[in-house]
Order: sequence, then structure tokens, then C-alpha cells
Amino acid sequence: MKTLGRERVEVSRFREKAEQLRTERVAAGYIRAWFEEALEALPNLAVILMLAIGAWRVSTGDITLGTLVQVVTLFGLLAWPMRFVGWILSELPRAVVGHGRILEVLEQPDTITRPADPISLPPGRLDVRAESLTYGFDGTSVLDEVSFHVEPNESVAIVGPTGVGKSTLAQLLVRLDDPSGGRILIGGVDIRQIDSGELRRATSLVFQESFLFATTVAENIALDSGASLDEIERAAAIAQADRFILALPHAYDTVLGERGHTLSGGERQRVALARALVRRPRVLFLDDATSAVDPTIEAEILAGLRRELETTLIIVAYRLSTIRLADRVLFLEEGRLRATGSHEQLMASQPGYAAMILAYERGER
Repeated sequence: MKTLGRERVEVSRFREKAEQLRTERVAAGYIRAWFEEALEALPNLAVILMLAIGAWRVSTGDITLGTLVQVVTLFGLLAWPMRFVGWILSELPRAVVGHGRILEVLEQPDTITRPADPISLPPGRLDVRAESLTYGFDGTSVLDEVSFHVEPNESVAIVGPTGVGKSTLAQLLVRLDDPSGGRILIGGVDIRQIDSGELRRATSLVFQESFLFATTVAENIALDSGASLDEIERAAAIAQADRFILALPHAYDTVLGERGHTLSGGERQRVALARALVRRPRVLFLDDATSAVDPTIEAEILAGLRRELETTLIIVAYRLSTIRLADRVLFLEEGRLRATGSHEQLMASQPGYAAMILAYERGER
């Protein structure tokens, strides 16, 4: 707003909306006050009216005093149910709106089905294989017959233009969604046949945009994993987060702001990476998870991953420094896997890849 010089316009809009909200809330308060007081007064007014009419009827001999007392008593017994019905009527509009909002969420189709007879992953190192993956939504094809194989403990970079389906592929690999066609195997087991809890323990996905909670650094890293302080510190050291964490006022006991706003973008990314590493995943997916980190620190992080963990590493990469650190590159273009090989091989054989890398180089300069 400041860079576009729209402060006065936006403040005026906010003031208008705030005034409208205040007026409507005050009007609603008046209506509720009249409604509740009227609801309380009506039974008492009715009792007074019945006593007046009943006294006149008793004086004329049409009814007895006992009948009058009986009618007034029965009406008094009905007063509380009447108040309850009134309260229900006052709450009904909000309940209807809330029900509609929740129903929209509950009616969303669940595309992930749990396996009836889950298969366990094999122990030790895991490979990742994609076979003829296709994926699309709203009639738009995102991935088209993508197939590749990542060896156990291999480091692979997924590279391609923006919007080619790299992040979608990463989400499919940890089964945040299922492909339209083809299958993904981890450790030789179709991920559709793996129990979701076991799949989450064996794999971790770190996004570019990390979400941190308004709690301590240690709790943000452990996040109900049951990790000890030593394990938390080890994960933070691999993620190159220990140095800035120890510089915080209370180190690992420092409470972060909502969404981690008290940290810089690179620091948030390193805490999120430590959160994934503390679970010792056997397959680790990084969706441009070090984009806000200095290239030197990024190299130290990736070197630490290779040195300290036995994990198959798949990186969605945009930076040339990241691409060069991978054992192999998967080049995606127009939703298809165009080529796979080392960075040097693709530079020599793929004009599209070479052009993109040269653009990255100019951007990094």
C-alpha cells in the first residue's frame, strides 16, 4: 500500500467498513435487547392479565378461586419452555449460516482412500519409482506419462519452468493426492497400499512456505514427534539452524511469534527443515525449501544431509547452486519428463534446459 501511495484510500475504505460493522452490530444489539426483554416480560404480563380477568370471573361466579389458581400455575409452568423456544429462535440464524459453511467442507470429495490390507515398507534404505504418472484437474493436464527411478540414498533435483508440475509431483510422491493415472512405488511398494501413518514416518516433505506455531523453537521442531532435546539439537545442527537459535533470548525455549514472524524467511525455512529431519525420514522431499537461505549455508545443509542421514533426497530446485549439488537432474517440460542425467549432460543435450539454466545464472548475478 505504501509503495503504491494508497494509504489514504485504504484507510478510508477500512474506516467505511468499520463504521458499517459498528452500525450493524449496534442495531443487532438493540434488536436483541428488545427481543430478550420482551420475551421475559410477556409471561409476566400474561399472568397479570389472567389474574385481572380471573378476578372478574370469580366475582361474577363464573369460575372458582381454585380454578383461577390452577390456570395461573399451569401457565407459569409453560413460561420456561417459551423462553427456551425464544432463545432457540434467536440462535437459529447463526446456526444455519455456520452449518452451511461446515457442510461445504464436509461435502468435499475425499480422493485419498485407506488401504484395506496395508503393506509395510521394507527396512533400510528406500528407492522411489514413478511409473507413467498422469495428473490433471478441471480439464487441465499437469503431468503426462512421467516415469523415473531414484536409487536409495541418491540425490535428485527436479528442474523445469514455472508451472510445469514440479510441486504437484512432490505432493503426489508423499500422497497428499493421488495421480489420475500410473503409480508411485517407495521401497517397491505402491504408496496406495501403505498405511498413511507409516508413510508419514518414512517420508517428509518440506515446502517453500513454512508454517511455524506460536510456541517455543523446540516444540516447533519436535511437533509431537516425541524427540528428545539431543535429537532436536542434532536436527537443528544439520539444518544449520543451531547458530541463530542459540543466539535467541532463550535459545530453544524462545517462544516464536504467530507463523514465526519473529524470524527471517531463511530462518523459518531452516526450522521447518529441522522439523522434518528430527523424524529421520528415509525419503526427504524439499520443495524449494531453501530458497530464502544463503547459497553457502544451503551447500552446508545439503552436505550435512548427505553426511549425517541415510535418506533418499529429492529436491525441487530453481537455483543453480542447488542443481549442481544433486547427483542427477530430472528435467520436466510441458508436463513431461524430457531428460534425466547430470547437469553437464543436460546442458550439452537439452537446449530448453540450457536456456533455462542460463536465465537462472543471469538472475543469480
